[in-house]
Amino acid sequence: MSITPFSVFLIGVYIFLFSRYRTMKKQFCVSVVITLLCSTVVKMGHFISISSSTVPYSTVTLLISCVWAFFLNSSKRTYNQGYYQNYKSFVPVFIAFILSICVTIFLFYIDRYDQPVIEDSNFDDFIRNMAVFSYLTEDSLKMGFFYVIICYCYLIYTFCRQLSYSDFIWISENFVRWSFISIIVGFLEFFTENFFNTLAISNATVSIFGNSGAQQLSLIKREGLYAIQGLTREASMYSYATLYTTFVAANLMILVRKCKKYRIFCLLSLVLLILNRSMSSYVYAIIISSYFVYVNSFNIKFFSVKKNVLMIILLFIFIAFLIIGFSSDNGDNYFFARINESLNEFTNIGRGAFSETSEGSRYVGIYQSLKIFFERPFWGIGFTVSCLSGVISMLCNIGLFGFFFFMCIQFKLLKGLKLSSKIILICLILIFPNLLLNSLGEILVISIPFILIISAFTQSRFTNQCK
Repeated sequence: MSITPFSVFLIGVYIFLFSRYRTMKKQFCVSVVITLLCSTVVKMGHFISISSSTVPYSTVTLLISCVWAFFLNSSKRTYNQGYYQNYKSFVPVFIAFILSICVTIFLFYIDRYDQPVIEDSNFDDFIRNMAVFSYLTEDSLKMGFFYVIICYCYLIYTFCRQLSYSDFIWISENFVRWSFISIIVGFLEFFTENFFNTLAISNATVSIFGNSGAQQLSLIKREGLYAIQGLTREASMYSYATLYTTFVAANLMILVRKCKKYRIFCLLSLVLLILNRSMSSYVYAIIISSYFVYVNSFNIKFFSVKKNVLMIILLFIFIAFLIIGFSSDNGDNYFFARINESLNEFTNIGRGAFSETSEGSRYVGIYQSLKIFFERPFWGIGFTVSCLSGVISMLCNIGLFGFFFFMCIQFKLLKGLKLSSKIILICLILIFPNLLLNSLGEILVISIPFILIISAFTQSRFTNQCK
């Protein structure tokens, strides 16, 4: 058994903060901040290792938050200023979601899907193998996802019942404040590796957080540059973490008047996404820029119509310039080359043949998962398969019914908004980032429902609906 230095530090942080804040509600808010950080920003290493099994930080912090949520909800004191005063309306949706998953598990045991995900495969490359996680040949259902979903639902319920507008702002500000460490580490890593040819920062982070899943030290330069790992396992996951922390900062720019530091955070994050020089980072740069423009288009208090239009035009010109400039290598544009490669692989879907490229590994996982999904479209096959598409993985595992109730939870978090606004926000925050670039586990983190809630506050500010 082994424990990492960050695990010891994390235990000390919990003891210090919980002794500092006397009220149970404030302690819960502190726990939520730590959970957000460990489920989004800190994705490298493990809390504890027992034999060949490891327990990630996100799992431990999620369970601790659920324990505090239970104490808070069962305490004698009742908090009546939560996000939803009619929080009980969430209970039927949660029950329907959990029941649909229970049906999936029941069907898994009585009529198991035992076929391999990929037949006669000779994929030897580690990264390519990891593009399609196959647990179908193992003896038991992966119940960990089921436990995570229960915790996920219970925390959302507690958010809506106990946390007020000011609580969400406090959590958001502290989440962004500590996420700044990841941004600093990202810049240090980029410059030390690419200009001084040293892996000192990567070695330091691995020694602190543990090397479980860390790929940076085994990678060579990609397209002439080292990518940025930060406090996560690899470059695309770091881009994912940067994306969702920037979502929170972008909302704070609207919700908090003194927003200079959040503007700086968003600008630095956007630059890092460009510097990371991967397809996922470029896509995330476009998504977060679209979201930035989307939420600020309602902010008539700070921008006139003419200035707002000019800001949108200048922003997209700036992004296009960065993408084209930083992704060029020997006269070839990396971004457009990857798009062309992706389109070529997309044309291979009809015959199910894909190349040994990054795009090919993604498409082969999506292709095989969709084949399984259409065999059991309504209830899915259980939490046994995950490809590099969180949306497709969820459809494959819990079917249309489970996915429908999962989406109902997300839509209910955007209370008071028109349907079109809900669809846009869901696409920008949940669907687009997880359609081709993330696995199933990236959807089941509390950062997404948390961002949806503060996004609802952001928009309701301009319609005088914010509490």
